[in-house]
Amino acid sequence: MFLRFFYIVLIFFICSGLSHPIKLTASLLEYKQTTGELSYECKVFIDDFESSINKSLSKKINTQKPTQEDIAGINRHFGKHVKIWINGKEISLTYKSSEIVKSANVCIIRFKEVPVRLKKGDKIQISNSLFFEEFEYAQTNLILVKIPPFVKEENYDLSLDNRTVNFSL
Repeated sequence: MFLRFFYIVLIFFICSGLSHPIKLTASLLEYKQTTGELSYECKVFIDDFESSINKSLSKKINTQKPTQEDIAGINRHFGKHVKIWINGKEISLTYKSSEIVKSANVCIIRFKEVPVRLKKGDKIQISNSLFFEEFEYAQTNLILVKIPPFVKEENYDLSLDNRTVNFSL
């Protein structure tokens, strides 16, 4: 349902040919039981992302073909704005790959899988402050969490006043 909403919004803006007035990110945090790995990816509007990250880089980021400097900048940017803790221990995000969906003005940024052992009672905290500095109350960060068998599929909307979600497995 969450992804359906995101794609409907994208289709509207593709068809309308207008710049996007909606300030939105859509993330997926997923646990793969078979491998015991946690994965994270984030969909961002390219223009918003470039505008935000370029403030901290010595040159304009190349989202199509990121250089090592660009990748280091992405890691720093997400390290500053996206935090995941399991039982109080922070999980580091390290860039894996990115994909550009030019027709939708979207960049999908994927991070390397992290091996973790999750069990009933574990406490998870996710914080996402991407683009709140730039867009304040206009920005919304959506997070879809899939952690089978504990969380089948749960959606969270993070805002300037509510940047963090906490839950127990």
